[in-house]
Amino acid sequence: MPKHSSLSGPPLARALQLVHQRGGVSRADLTHDLQLSRTAVGELVSELEQLRLVRTGEPDRSRRRPGRPSPIVAIDPAGPVALAVQVHQSRLRLACVGLGSQIISLELADVDPSDLAAVRACVRRWIRRETRKQASRPVAGIGVAVPGLVRRDGFVHSAPYLGWKSIDLRALLARDAGPGITIEVGNDANLATLGEYRHGAGAGATTFLCLLAEEVGVGGGLVHDGELFTGSAGYGLEAGHLQVNPRGRRCPCGARGCLQVQCDSQALLRAARRPLPATNPAAAASLVLEAARSGDKQCDKAVDQVTTWLATGLTGLINLLDPDRIALLGIHRELVRQRDAQLLAETRSNALVAQTTQIELVPGALDEPVLIGAAERVLEPLLRNPRLARATR
Repeated sequence: MPKHSSLSGPPLARALQLVHQRGGVSRADLTHDLQLSRTAVGELVSELEQLRLVRTGEPDRSRRRPGRPSPIVAIDPAGPVALAVQVHQSRLRLACVGLGSQIISLELADVDPSDLAAVRACVRRWIRRETRKQASRPVAGIGVAVPGLVRRDGFVHSAPYLGWKSIDLRALLARDAGPGITIEVGNDANLATLGEYRHGAGAGATTFLCLLAEEVGVGGGLVHDGELFTGSAGYGLEAGHLQVNPRGRRCPCGARGCLQVQCDSQALLRAARRPLPATNPAAAASLVLEAARSGDKQCDKAVDQVTTWLATGLTGLINLLDPDRIALLGIHRELVRQRDAQLLAETRSNALVAQTTQIELVPGALDEPVLIGAAERVLEPLLRNPRLARATR
């Protein structure tokens, strides 16, 4: 698998993007990948160091190459950070993320997300606390991931599992955060896809499809030629609402048998005849997957059933999108490890496109793809124009 995703922009931006995506890269590799002279790369690195975005460390002597070992260019630990918020059905996850997808801090907040006022108050307190902790580092902004229909401008059309409808979340949080703080709001699956593409399982893919199944429901995201696809208004690729069983369970959208009610954590628990917990069904679903791996027949049968519905959904998505790589995230990450052969066999036998091309089916590589993707959205302007770092100092 290639080590980095597509790069864009002027040489200074592409140099920073390479270091950001790899975490650290030798000067020799920068010279090779940017196809520039050593002198030109030296000037780029020098400017990025002055902007306090990267720093040059000791050579990597573990790599055997002719000549003198090349020094490693890595992310500056004093560089900018992004604050990231993931809204779950029953709680919030909050993280401070630096360049290079470095999670500096991570915490959970037991807040009822249906109470928007409580969510705002929690986020407001956390922002103030985290900006004080990171006082020596510029805060590039705040990225918020929501499981629902989110317009490009941060307006949440609906988030059924949260009880939200028609909320201008970006405007509300901008008011709470104060002047000068950038706010980005996006769909959680889209942001997870962006995170995996830049730093995980999607690196080097041309058309990269992700499915995300966490506490409740299933979301989807697509990156094609380096760009996240979100449709005309931002609502694109609601893969969870692809109908796979017309006689199945009723979905919050009103239809029956949508992918997200046939293949999520709750669906797996029902199939295994396990009780649905009041909070965090994903943890309980993980126990079903573990029991199936250990030989529990009822759990094994439940995993087979969910896998078949998932393969049905993937068949339609493969025929529509022709991806070269698919990553499954959340509880599906463990499912694909157990049932990759079944998923591949069923999709190849039913998806015409899968019969004519080679598709990789892989588990997600990141433990926190949503938070990393939310941070990525915030850091995007800086990655495209590193000289913006001067304005944040």
